Amino acid sequence: MFGQYVAAAKDILLPSLCFQCEQKINEGYLCPACQEAIEYVYPPSCRACAQSIENNKTGLCANCIAGNIPYDRIISVALYKEPLVNLIHLFKYKNCDYLAGFFATLMITHLAKIGVTLAGCDLVPIPMHASNLRERGYNQSSLLAHALANYFNISCKDDIIYVKEIKISQTKLEKEQRQDNVKGIFGIQKQVENQRIIIIDDIFTTGATVQEASRTLKENGAKEITVITLAKTI
Repeated sequence: MFGQYVAAAKDILLPSLCFQCEQKINEGYLCPACQEAIEYVYPPSCRACAQSIENNKTGLCANCIAGNIPYDRIISVALYKEPLVNLIHLFKYKNCDYLAGFFATLMITHLAKIGVTLAGCDLVPIPMHASNLRERGYNQSSLLAHALANYFNISCKDDIIYVKEIKISQTKLEKEQRQDNVKGIFGIQKQVENQRIIIIDDIFTTGATVQEASRTLKENGAKEITVITLAKTI
C-alpha cells in the first residue's frame, strides 16, 4: 500500500513529459503525436548522401553523380528535424547519454522495416579525440554502435580508427571547410584488410567526417564500407 502512495506521489510531483511538446506521457520520451512526427528516410535513396531519389541505375542523386565517394553506401534513418533536433542536442551536449537506447531502437526498427541486415560486418563508431572524450564523458556514436551490435550480435570495434589531432568543431563550417578540417585526421591501429565494415555516426551533414574515415579504412584494405547514421540534415 505504501509503495502505491509513493508511486502516486512521484507521478504528481515528477510527471513524465514529452521532451518536445511537454505534454504528459505515461512512458518514453515523446508523446504519440511527436513520435509520429519523426520523418524516416525510405529507399530509394542516394547511396552517397541518402537523399531520396527516383529509381536509377547508378543509385546516385544529381549532386553526387560526379563525386568520388570512398564508402559503398549510406543509410540515414531519419531527417534531422524536430522532434529529433532537440533530442539529439540533449544526447550530444547535455549529458543525456541515456537517450542512446531510444535512438538505437529507432534505428533497429527502421533498418528491419527497410530490410537491412548487419550480419557479417563489424561496427566501427566515428571516434572522438581523447581529450574531447574526457570532457564529454562518452562518445554518442559509440553508444549507438554498441547498442546495435548487442542487438544484432555482431562485433563493435572502438579501437580500429582514432583521431590523431584536435580540430575545431565542424558545426559552423561550410562544406569545403569541413573537408579541409578533417583531412588526415584519422589514424588506424588494427588490421582491416578484406573486412566488411559499418561506420556508425549520429548525424550526416556534408559527409566530410564519414568520407575521411572511410578513405582511411579503404586505404588500409577494407573490402566494403557501409555508413549508417541516426539522422541526416535536410
